[in-house]
Amino acid sequence: MWTQAGSGLIHEELPADSNRELHAVQIFVNLSSRNKLAPPKMIRLQKNDVPGWRSDAGDRVRVLVGSFERVSAPLVPAEPFNLLDVELQREIAFPLKNGYNALVYVLKGEIIVRAEGREQKVTGGHAMALHGTGGRAKFEASHPAHFLILSGAEIQGPVVTHGPFIMNDASQIKDALARYHAGRMGQLEAFSEI
Repeated sequence: MWTQAGSGLIHEELPADSNRELHAVQIFVNLSSRNKLAPPKMIRLQKNDVPGWRSDAGDRVRVLVGSFERVSAPLVPAEPFNLLDVELQREIAFPLKNGYNALVYVLKGEIIVRAEGREQKVTGGHAMALHGTGGRAKFEASHPAHFLILSGAEIQGPVVTHGPFIMNDASQIKDALARYHAGRMGQLEAFSEI
């Protein structure tokens, strides 16, 4: 599920079945100034509709947003972004586009990240940030690992926050607070099934 807050919306996430254990990752992605006040919307992708890529060695990449190795996700947010769910047996490479930032978050296992002539081990529950210079990052696992790759264009502009509001200047924060207090934060229909 991808909630694109835009000009603002009030939301809460609750499991549909309180008797089941749920493991989830919640990620907040900032929008550039040109999309800060776009109408809010929710886009989602069903599990069976997530495209994937596999290597001969058994490496698997589920493409939730964006693309990988000529496989593209049908879920398209307002701005270019990649969100990849990787189960690594051996190794893969990921392009680090010039002007993009990437985050690698290891959910389980341990990987070695090689980029820009450096090497770093990253273990479960830890993350590593990368800055794109037009090269490639290589990810290697000595044992099976599960991790996420997030990548998006570097936002060139100021960031001002106040509570859950992320804007570009204080006047936008003031306007967002006024919309919130006036009940004009947009509302989305609940999904009937997940």
